[in-house]
Amino acid sequence: MRDRIASDDLGLVHAQLERLGITQLRERLDLETASGLSADGGHKKLEQWIEARSIESLTIDELLWCLDRLSSNRADILEFTASWTGTVVAPRSGEYVFSVSPINVNRGGRDWVRHAMTVSIDGQEVLKTPADVSADTEEGEGDFRQLRHISMVEWRPSAEPVALVAGKLVALRVKMSFACKRVDALQAPSAILLWKGPGIRQGMVPPEALSGPEGRPQLDVTFRWKQGAQQRRVDRQVRKIDFVVANPSEIAGQNQELKARLSARLVQLTSDNEYLAACAACTTRYAMIASPTAIANLSSAQRERLSEVLAARPEVLRSLRPDDCVALYAYLRFGAEETALDFVGAWMNEHTNVVPEIAADFFAANRRPYWEFGKMLGRQLPSHCQLLQDRWLTSSDDQCVLPAAYVLSYAKSMQQTTVPPRAVLEEGDTPTRSALLDWITYLDDQVADHTELDGTSLNWRLARAQAAEASAATDSSSGHDEYFLRGMDWIETAQDAASDMGQLERAYVEKFSRLAATNHVAKTNAALQEAGGVFADATVNAWKEQCDEIARLRQQRQAESARLARTAYLSAIDRFRDEALRRGDDSQVARYQQILDSAAE
Repeated sequence: MRDRIASDDLGLVHAQLERLGITQLRERLDLETASGLSADGGHKKLEQWIEARSIESLTIDELLWCLDRLSSNRADILEFTASWTGTVVAPRSGEYVFSVSPINVNRGGRDWVRHAMTVSIDGQEVLKTPADVSADTEEGEGDFRQLRHISMVEWRPSAEPVALVAGKLVALRVKMSFACKRVDALQAPSAILLWKGPGIRQGMVPPEALSGPEGRPQLDVTFRWKQGAQQRRVDRQVRKIDFVVANPSEIAGQNQELKARLSARLVQLTSDNEYLAACAACTTRYAMIASPTAIANLSSAQRERLSEVLAARPEVLRSLRPDDCVALYAYLRFGAEETALDFVGAWMNEHTNVVPEIAADFFAANRRPYWEFGKMLGRQLPSHCQLLQDRWLTSSDDQCVLPAAYVLSYAKSMQQTTVPPRAVLEEGDTPTRSALLDWITYLDDQVADHTELDGTSLNWRLARAQAAEASAATDSSSGHDEYFLRGMDWIETAQDAASDMGQLERAYVEKFSRLAATNHVAKTNAALQEAGGVFADATVNAWKEQCDEIARLRQQRQAESARLARTAYLSAIDRFRDEALRRGDDSQVARYQQILDSAAE
């Protein structure tokens, strides 16, 4: 009803829509939305406008706006199922192995995620990924040491071989279930059906090998979810099983094909050499960062092509912030796992000698994106830890690529370990080596192999320092700031190993960034005094100003926290006094009033 009223009073006929520019369209849709137009009603008008103008006429900014407007801004669908049914036909007789994406987004803890898939061929279930995470707890996620020892679900993405006869239609059914505590971009689920067989390398099951029930050209897919107290469903037809969900609420949308076309056009424009050159020159920001939904709407082949373009043009990536790079990888990786890793590796190589920022929160300023990426590798795709190490840890001039080392330290620390905290060990247990301990041993060997004279030692020592921190550290908000000092001995040796003044300056910044963030004022001042005998006054004064500003901000925060605590305390006392007054407890009233009077003096 609201849509009809808005359409009657302010509405646009198709011919009027065609004449509007995008600025006018934005204003009109905003006005109609404020007057009661629903999201679905706005989507229909936008679809009409796009079709009237043709997608090819839209600019990059216009495409991004259209995709954002068509995307769901809801977060009320946290659980759904999907079922694809039809037939599959093999081009050659022989044994085929069906598989799904190797990315395991399941996790336990407070913000749990459940994702499972099954594949049935000719009525027989040939693949089942586990759905449960053992040791599920409401704690865990908030404490890094606890989380590392949650037994994560084993994700089995490949089926046993199945014998198929060339040209024979065989029933196919693929099911997917997903549920989460909250929407998380790094835990996006996927349903991608792959196969390999006689003369066929592993890859997407192609559309020509799939058909719908009763000979229809497309597979049937049904999505089911609960909205409030109601069970909902939507039925669609698709050519293949290649599905990524940026936001579970997107499954309720009815414009999937249009969004896919818009996304494909966006990829085409952002892969243009002239556009990429502008990104490399920092005259424009790489647009795909702004639209994870656009990437999710792409096919696996398109995501792989986009990853290849980025990996081949590292100069485009140079200006990306670490968090942008991680967010881009989070969606590009589905169906393009290796090439997506390569574009991130190329970005890391461009930032081999990354220098930390001197900031009040060391983790937020310098480590969070690497920690997030480490989570994606260590928990979701652990086999790619070795791939990252083999391909991107060492630069062409034998330097340790620090972003890669930081990611690997976090990834190794998050993999299932057999070295639980001492309190978790049962009597008689013998702790064995963990992935992190093996990684630390590897770094120790690299430090020993790289001398102080060839200029390659510094980064390996900095990587070793961070590995010591990652062995227990996580988000500084959890109260573990001191963990960032665990590698300080290695920072000291890095100073000794510096081959020139540039390297020595980097080593000092590593030290200051940790000391200032952990409120070690005396040690910070001692290090500044020491630096005064080595560096120019302007350099040391700049460091001192940064450290002093952090100390000042910390004092302000502490004073504000104390003020808020005092206000809350006095409010509670005031409430207690009123309750005592209602009870007629004169002695308690007098007691509480005395506290309030003393506070007012």
